[in-house]
Amino acid sequence: MGTFPLEQFINLMQQMDLIVTQVTMAMHISIALQKPTVLMNNIFNPYEFDLYGRGQLVQPDRKCVCFYRGTCKLGTSCMEDLPADKVFEAVRASLPAGKAIS
Repeated sequence: MGTFPLEQFINLMQQMDLIVTQVTMAMHISIALQKPTVLMNNIFNPYEFDLYGRGQLVQPDRKCVCFYRGTCKLGTSCMEDLPADKVFEAVRASLPAGKAIS
């Protein structure tokens, strides 16, 4: 999709019904815009996040030990162990009433 100036990026996010993101600037913007958010977390303490009742935090099924490294010392990123079905169910549960997944 490319990159956008910050104002345009915020505007694009404002147009979305729900944001799926990792712990990034998009997470902060999503929370500030009061958007439903599905936060994919791997290495951060999950108790440090507050989505203000507007979303869910999902994590891989195995503990992540690849802290701030370019590559994981175990060979594969723990995010590869985050089942797509787990993210999809969090999206489904976090969508505003009346919004359908298309």
